[in-house]
Amino acid sequence: MIANGNYSHFGKLPNPVTDARLLVQSLQQIGFKVTLVENASRESMLEALQSFQDSLKVSHAVALFHYGGHGVQVDGHNYLIPADADIPDERKVTTRAVDLDEVMTTMDASSSSANVVILDACRDNPLPATTTRSATRGLTVVQSKPKNSLIIFAAEAGSRANDGLFTPTLANAITKPGKSLSQIMKDVRKEVFQKSNGTQTPGEYDQLFEDLYLYSQPSNKPPSPPSLSSSNAVKESSVQSTNSSVGASNSFTP
Repeated sequence: MIANGNYSHFGKLPNPVTDARLLVQSLQQIGFKVTLVENASRESMLEALQSFQDSLKVSHAVALFHYGGHGVQVDGHNYLIPADADIPDERKVTTRAVDLDEVMTTMDASSSSANVVILDACRDNPLPATTTRSATRGLTVVQSKPKNSLIIFAAEAGSRANDGLFTPTLANAITKPGKSLSQIMKDVRKEVFQKSNGTQTPGEYDQLFEDLYLYSQPSNKPPSPPSLSSSNAVKESSVQSTNSSVGASNSFTP
C-alpha cells in the first residue's frame, strides 16, 4: 500500500495515511501480511513496487495494491503523484510521477495468482492550469491491465472522489466473511453513493476468472475436515500499497 498526504508542492490531503492505516488493520484481521509506505518519494514508490514483485514471484499469491493520494490523468495516462514531487505543469509528469502502467506491469510480471488494484486518487487535478492543458479531472479508464484482475476506482472514471470516504467504507466491508470481492464492492458502491448524496460512485473493471474470496468461503460450501483447517482459518497473505510497499498477496496468498 502507498499513502501520500503530506505533499510539499500540492495541497495536503488529511486522510490518505489515516485511511490506509485503517485498511491495513482490516487486511491483517482477515489474514493478510501488509506493507505500507507513507508519504513516499518517486524512488520509494518504484522501490516498493520492485520489492512487491519480488515477493510475489516467490509466493505466487493473490496480489493487492492500494494507493491513496493525488493522482492525475494526462493524455490518457494515469499518474500517481509522490509526496515530494515538484511538477510545475503536465509536461513534467512523466518523469516526476509514477505512471500507473508501472503498477500494472509489476503485477502482470509477478506470477501472482490474481490481482486487485485499488485507486483512491480521483480528486481534482492538482497541477497548475495551463492554456494547453491536457490533464483533466479524475482518472481515466486503465488500458494496461494484469491478467485475472479487478481494478477498483474510488470514483468512476473522469469523476471526483471525496477525500476520506471510499477507503474507510472498504475497510469496514472487507472484514465481512463469506462474500466475494465483487459482492463486497456492490455493498461499498451503494454505501459511498448514499453517503455522498449521489455525487460519488466507485467504479471497477472486472476481469477476474472466477469469484475471489478474501475472507472465507460461503457458508453453504462443505466444511473442510477438522484435521485440515478450522472454521476460523484464513489464508496467509502479503499486502502492499502506494503509501505502503505496494500490494497484497494471500499466500495459498502489498
